[in-house]
Amino acid sequence: AINWYQRAASNGYAHASNALGICYCRGMGVHLDLEKGYELQLKAAQDDCRIAQWNTAYNYLHGIGTKQDIKEGFNWTQKAARGGIAPAQCAMAKYYAEGKNDFEIDLLQAEKWYRLAVSSGSLDAMYQLGKAYESSLLQIDNPKEEAFLLYKKAAMRNHTLSYIALGDCYFDKNSKHYNPIESARWYEKIATI
Repeated sequence: AINWYQRAASNGYAHASNALGICYCRGMGVHLDLEKGYELQLKAAQDDCRIAQWNTAYNYLHGIGTKQDIKEGFNWTQKAARGGIAPAQCAMAKYYAEGKNDFEIDLLQAEKWYRLAVSSGSLDAMYQLGKAYESSLLQIDNPKEEAFLLYKKAAMRNHTLSYIALGDCYFDKNSKHYNPIESARWYEKIATI
């Protein structure tokens, strides 16, 4: 596979550069070389490969193969998020919800990014948005019901943290969904993983 990635990358195929960069960052089929991995992913990101933009953001945010640079990491996160990469959208939501990395808290922006990540299919975003509703971090009508629906949707697609949250919803005596048997079923599911 490395041979094919190298050939495709040398012919300008950005996704191959990104894949090759991942191989170097993880030492998969090649010697571990974080700097080379970063450079390949950066090249792919500059060539508009959305997932490479997210990988480049991660590299900057965590100092992988390059000097840690939170501002540059945010810029790449934002590009990837705008390009529809769900984990980047979820990261943007967390930045705004929690005031991470010198962000001012902006709950409207947080909700916008969580909803975009949910629409992109992110199970983590479903869970995080449910938590934000349940804790009243984001103000909506029927927050517990909306949280329940998000947890259930994510749990049905095997998001393990949502198993616990859904079990908690079923265990809540003040909930219209109170059902100790169903609660036990979801708790058992997490216990058998």
